[in-house]
Amino acid sequence: MKKYFYFIVEGVHDSAALGRYLKRKNISLIRKIEQVDLFWERIIPKSFPFNGDLLKRMPVPMFYSNEQYSIAIQTAGGDSGIVKAFDSLLNLDYEQLSGVALFCDADTKPAEQCFNNLISRMLNEVDEEYHSIFKEAVFGEVTFGSPSFGVYIFPNNECEGTLENLLLEGGEIVYSDLMASAKEYVKRISLDYRQKHWSISSEPKVLFGVMANALKPGKANQVSIQDNQWISEETITTNSQSRLNDFLEKLLN
Repeated sequence: MKKYFYFIVEGVHDSAALGRYLKRKNISLIRKIEQVDLFWERIIPKSFPFNGDLLKRMPVPMFYSNEQYSIAIQTAGGDSGIVKAFDSLLNLDYEQLSGVALFCDADTKPAEQCFNNLISRMLNEVDEEYHSIFKEAVFGEVTFGSPSFGVYIFPNNECEGTLENLLLEGGEIVYSDLMASAKEYVKRISLDYRQKHWSISSEPKVLFGVMANALKPGKANQVSIQDNQWISEETITTNSQSRLNDFLEKLLN
């Protein structure tokens, strides 16, 4: 019997990174709507534009599947949209889900504080039908039930930072020469730009963006995450990547 999992992420970079992990488990990206399992039919928008907004991205999950798993990864458009994305579960046969997971950045806060804040918001804003999984949630762990549930805070469920920190750990191994050059470039960027446009967590994002553009000129960063070796057999043993891999292995198994 196929297992269904619903992942909610902040942005498309997160979705692409999780896709790399699923690819390692031979769980493939689905591109054709006719290949999507009928279980997910009710969360696929049927008309464009969505809610009448021509500029709004259609909230279609990325679907991954093999004979054992069917996984939907819903992009929330930032941490403020995670609660709204969770409401999509109202359209699914919730009892058939094997697992649900939320993924977001720690940014400048300790990961446990982010976890506590997120769980508090979910309990305050999500339908009471789903409160049991939040009440039983444990920081850094997967709680097993119907469905299983977990929260992963990038980069490693411990430190401050973002997904880019996790990716750069891999970049240190597979693109060490490129990283050295990119670091020198970023170091020379004027303070005028840093002070006007950068937040505390911006530097890893800038560094990753410079490297990604060297690897995939003119392409969006998520294309580099999907196609290049930031997450690969060579990098999976780094601190943050091994922790994410362990989290996903527990959730899926």
